[in-house]
Amino acid sequence: MPRTDLLRPLPELLQAHAARSGDRTAYADSRRSATHGELAARTAITDAADR
Repeated sequence: MPRTDLLRPLPELLQAHAARSGDRTAYADSRRSATHGELAARTAITDAADR
């Protein structure tokens, strides 16, 4: 039986991580990095534009 209660949209997950640890690094490579808060803000803009 699938655990559909564990499946949530990416913007929702990013907002939850940003609320808990917005200043922590979520992604980094040799050229750039982004915090959880930055990713949530970028996703919110993209999500709103898609509507």
